[in-house]
Amino acid sequence: MATFDVIVKVGFLDAAERTSEVSYLLDTQFDDAANAGAGNMAAILADVDSLDTALNVLTMDHVDYEKVEIQVPGGGAAANVAANNQVTAFTRILTTGGSQGYFEVPAWDDVVYDQDSNNLLSAAYNAAASTVIGLIRDLPTGDTISQVQWSQSRTRKSRGKQLS
Repeated sequence: MATFDVIVKVGFLDAAERTSEVSYLLDTQFDDAANAGAGNMAAILADVDSLDTALNVLTMDHVDYEKVEIQVPGGGAAANVAANNQVTAFTRILTTGGSQGYFEVPAWDDVVYDQDSNNLLSAAYNAAASTVIGLIRDLPTGDTISQVQWSQSRTRKSRGKQLS
């Protein structure tokens, strides 16, 4: 049995009519052993709905949406402080609906995977990326991902923002 923190992000229009988010740490934690399979997700979603109702009582505005994030710690290894988190791998994908999309991996492993003179990543990288696409869907469309088209090393510009 393990429990994990649940963060609820609610969206609303700010003064500039842009969507902004406010985060709340839900009192109920996700318990992976509460029920077979889904854990106590039904209880969490009920609490999220109650939070939405309570927030709408307090505000003149209206909560546009709620996003639920379950904070699951990573694999236990210490962070690699030598990793260059400004260099990302941009992977172009094709969805089952025929749309193009992408996902990014921060600090791609340049010790294991090669790149060519155009910063295109090796076939070995694309093969490893195929494992990722079997576990995710395209965020904008919700479609499943059918294939990796290509991957490229790119530099992220920090523009004065602190990278986390």
